[in-house]
Amino acid sequence: MGKLNYPFKILLSTHLMYMVGFHQCFVIESKWDSIVDFIVDSLKLGNKMVSFNEIFIYGFNSGSKKFLIGDNLSDGKYVQTECTLEEIVQGYNAIKVNNHFFLNIHLLSKKEEEEYTLNLPQIIMSIENYLNSVIALDVSFKEKTLFGQNAILFSVDKIIKDENKLIDKRAFLLFLEHKKLMLSRINYLIHENGLKCKHVLESYENIVRRFEIIKNRTLKYNVTKNQKLLFRIRDQILDGLYEEKFILDEMMKLISK
Repeated sequence: MGKLNYPFKILLSTHLMYMVGFHQCFVIESKWDSIVDFIVDSLKLGNKMVSFNEIFIYGFNSGSKKFLIGDNLSDGKYVQTECTLEEIVQGYNAIKVNNHFFLNIHLLSKKEEEEYTLNLPQIIMSIENYLNSVIALDVSFKEKTLFGQNAILFSVDKIIKDENKLIDKRAFLLFLEHKKLMLSRINYLIHENGLKCKHVLESYENIVRRFEIIKNRTLKYNVTKNQKLLFRIRDQILDGLYEEKFILDEMMKLISK
């Protein structure tokens, strides 16, 4: 079959998909000859799937023998593309961590309802968890793991310490993608839920512009190796996160009314 487009509107933890199955890695290995056979069988049943390494598999092109996938594969930017069966197998088998859930597969299916009610308390909790860097409840990492804004700050501080190395631009492109996604969520709340917070949307547009500038400066640093740029980038990150917290706090107050 050809490529399919699914207009899923994802808003924080509330989305149009629900989990129809959860398969641990040892179960897959005992019932199927390979991870590829499991994926193809699941797709034939109308399911999509996602694993904790964030690869979303939503289709199979039988002509080219390739899976249709979505992931942050373009230097941190989320894109829809294809990958071969061999690449799926190699990627799955290459995960070497002390957390079994990284090898688990979650099957997803589209909800049949035509209308969806937003869970506003859950949205508020998700924003609070991001701002306060609260550990996610749906995973169980054995390694020390950072969440929310603290994860961004840690990444920037690590770059400052490794000042003789090139900046990995993927992280900053991912930060920018996150801000763009947050902006679309705020816009969704305004237009689909009638939330009166247009000024919040306009303020958050400035956050997106900030992180666009930060991303461009990381590219400039890799060319110039100007150490002053590193500290300027860090200061801009701190200012951007502080402003973001102020804006999202204001939005939560409006949602709570």
